[in-house]
Amino acid sequence: MKIVAIAAVALVLGLGTVSVASAGPGSGATSIVGGVAHANTPTDVDVSITGGAPIVPYEYSVVNRCWFSGRTTGPSDSYERFDLIGPWFDVGGTPHTTVTVNNNPIPDGAACKVFIMHSNTLVKGSTTAYTVVA
Repeated sequence: MKIVAIAAVALVLGLGTVSVASAGPGSGATSIVGGVAHANTPTDVDVSITGGAPIVPYEYSVVNRCWFSGRTTGPSDSYERFDLIGPWFDVGGTPHTTVTVNNNPIPDGAACKVFIMHSNTLVKGSTTAYTVVA
C-alpha cells in the first residue's frame, strides 16, 4: 500500500512539472511596421508575446498568408512561415522582435493575414489582417 501511495505522489508531482514546462503564451500581437504593406516589397512585422513560459528559439513562428483575390476565403495564394529565433527586445515589459515577410510576389489589392503560431497552435490575439497597396 505504501508503494502505491508513493507512486501516486510521484505521478502528481510529475504531471505538475510537465504542465509548467509546456505552458504556452497568454497572448501575442503582430503589426505592420509603418502601418502599410506595399506590393512587391518586403514588409517588416513587429511581433510580441506576453504571458506564458519564457520564449525559446524556434518554438514560435510567424505565418503570413495572402489571397490575391482580395478576400480571405479558401486556400491562400501565398504562404510563408518563419521560425522566430530572436533577438527579443523588452519594450515596456513586453518582448518584441521584428520579422521581414516577403511581399515581393504579392500584387496590389491582395488581402493578407499575419499571425503567430506556438508549435501548431494559433497564439490568441496575434492575427493582423492587412491589404497590400501599390
